[in-house]
Amino acid sequence: MGKKVTYAIGLIRQSPFAQELKEQKSRYETEIELGNEKRAAMIALEISDLLIAQVDEIDPELPLHVQEQDTKQYLLKAVYYCKKAIKMFQKDKENRDTQHDLVSAYYNLCQCHLSLEDFQSAIRYGSIAVSYMPKEEQNKHKLQMIYKAIADTYFMKAIDPDESRHDDFLHAFNYYMKERSILETMTLDDVDRDPTVLPQLIRSSKFNLGVVCSKLPHKSELAEGFLKAAVEDAQALKDYANEKKTWWELGNHYRRMHQDHLVKGCQVREMNIIRQHGFAEDEPLCLEERNFVKDIKKYLTWNIKNTM
Repeated sequence: MGKKVTYAIGLIRQSPFAQELKEQKSRYETEIELGNEKRAAMIALEISDLLIAQVDEIDPELPLHVQEQDTKQYLLKAVYYCKKAIKMFQKDKENRDTQHDLVSAYYNLCQCHLSLEDFQSAIRYGSIAVSYMPKEEQNKHKLQMIYKAIADTYFMKAIDPDESRHDDFLHAFNYYMKERSILETMTLDDVDRDPTVLPQLIRSSKFNLGVVCSKLPHKSELAEGFLKAAVEDAQALKDYANEKKTWWELGNHYRRMHQDHLVKGCQVREMNIIRQHGFAEDEPLCLEERNFVKDIKKYLTWNIKNTM
């Protein structure tokens, strides 16, 4: 069992990887003392993987400031161990296996800095990860994940009012397209023969491309096409949560295009999923949006009549 920490307010948080992290850190120190740098670097990379995974296990019932504090703590520790690993891997960077390890380490840095909202560092480390990917023996799944991480970074940067630049959405689109080009060449062998992985990656790619295209001028048709395709994929996978989310985004796209009749159709489909598949907590928001569209249409109709 992981280590438990009890607060005065009576909440308990449990670190599911605490024991494994403790053991790995002990092994890391031992290998350093013995001068086995390659082995120590591999363990440091494994520690960073565990710390990143631990972020996803933070109890959502904890106070928000505690969640944020723990997230930052785990990510900064992961960055520390990644950099330790990279420093040792660099001594043997011409080795093909070591290059793959460097790809993994820089990808972890990219993930960490994206989560920490240090967008420039995330982009830089993601680009370095790509540069270390061997041309002859590419890990297509890892390359797909890196392209997606860089695209996600540009997208998040674009919607941050303090960080955004005019071409961030376009950069996000370009990297999502790079991801898509890799996905088109991937087979079951690239995802450990798991038949559930590729269909979800492809659905997610279409969704992300649809969302980013809806933010770009002159790409409204592409946005509609990608989002409709993502809906079809979610329906085929019986992935109701993502189907609901995609109808919502498609409705947002139509709203930006001032196609209110199509917005209503998306909202009806979203509401059907909410009521049929147990998403009751989302019903008030969906109803509120439907009423908003009705109110806007009433106002526009009244305004037209009274200005003729």
